[in-house]
Amino acid sequence: MAPFNQAISNFAYNRTEGLDVDVYSGEVDKEWIVGSVPHGGYVLAMMLQICTQRQAKLESRLKTTHHPDLIHVTAHFFGPSRVASFEVHIKTLKTRRMMTNLQADFVQDHKTIISAHVIYGTLAYPIKPSRKRIPIHRHPATAADDQCHPAIRFGQSVWMKPDHHDQPHPEASDAGNSSEPQLGSQRHRPSSGSHEEEETAMWCGFPRHQDQQNQDSLGNIITPPALLFFADMNQRMDWVTRWYPTIILSVDFRCRIPSKSTKGDRPNFFDAFSKHLIGIYTKYQYAPVNAPWGKHDIHTELWTAPSMESMEGESDDWRDKQVCLAVARQMAMTVPMSTNLANKGRGRAML
Repeated sequence: MAPFNQAISNFAYNRTEGLDVDVYSGEVDKEWIVGSVPHGGYVLAMMLQICTQRQAKLESRLKTTHHPDLIHVTAHFFGPSRVASFEVHIKTLKTRRMMTNLQADFVQDHKTIISAHVIYGTLAYPIKPSRKRIPIHRHPATAADDQCHPAIRFGQSVWMKPDHHDQPHPEASDAGNSSEPQLGSQRHRPSSGSHEEEETAMWCGFPRHQDQQNQDSLGNIITPPALLFFADMNQRMDWVTRWYPTIILSVDFRCRIPSKSTKGDRPNFFDAFSKHLIGIYTKYQYAPVNAPWGKHDIHTELWTAPSMESMEGESDDWRDKQVCLAVARQMAMTVPMSTNLANKGRGRAML
């Protein structure tokens, strides 16, 4: 099975339509699916990998602007994609001094499946931790490994460590003396009115290899397109009978992803982060039970994680060192898993 960053790079420039629409073509990887449908975050990450490559080549040729970083993405999913060939049609809508706006459409069988508005600009590397403390309490070194549900076919290529509410928590003895919610010990609580909220948190990343250099060369590192994938990696309780297709996904990127090559004069700060693991905090808000198609809203925060090399013996203040990389908002549905499985073998996707 191809590592994630290779699986989203299976494309090539195809042609230019008219004066301003560049068309790329490729194949959807058959391994990165849920049930029988390609994972929405994986497909969107592939779209943004293509957009980023195009943006870099365009700026290198024109030399008029410098907008290398993803600033914002809003994607509308019109239906499920298929494991088949695809095209991505990209058009520059507007280029200004501070940002570039693109329109990117994922097309299969001459139909637009996903349409995304993409904004590029210039982000800075973080110079200090976020003012808000990371809402994950258990250090990755002490969190128990978990496995994806079998419906998530790429489970062996993703490493998960949930911040389980039912695990004894090292900070439990201080819970009564702190005003901060103990999310590690309580993840589900009803809200007022006819809505209900649920919170989950986990560490998520790509499998580790003993050969660190080999791991990097395989593409198992966190990149901006990978953040789009993880923004759609939500913990669900029932993958046996239910499927949760995304309708709208919007992601704001807060800063560049820190790396040791950019640490400058702050080596201790940048050494605190992992290149292969991130923290995911998610809050679900469920609509009333009579909402059509089980509509619900999802708020997700993507955080840095403690360095893989320093997991053992990490100091107690590791939560104070982390940085929020991106914030996502999503509208999704809850439908029978049979709706997903009905797409298997069809000439076109059904929802």
